[in-house]
Amino acid sequence: MIKHVRDVTNLIKSMGFTVESMDRGKHYKFRLTTPQGKKMLVVSVTASDHRVMQNIAKTLRSWL
Repeated sequence: MIKHVRDVTNLIKSMGFTVESMDRGKHYKFRLTTPQGKKMLVVSVTASDHRVMQNIAKTLRSWL
C-alpha cells in the first residue's frame, strides 16, 4: 500500500524523471517528463497489492 506520495515521488526522481505536476482524485496522476516525452503515471490511492512500488518501478524502467 502506498502510505506516502513522497515515496513515489522519490522513486520517480531517483530514476531520472521530472515530476511536472501531481493531481489526486481516486488515483494519483503524476505528469512526468521522460526521455520519450511527456507521460502520465496513474497510481491508485489505496493500492491492494503489496508489490505496488515494484510495479511502479517496472513501469518507469520501461520508459527509459
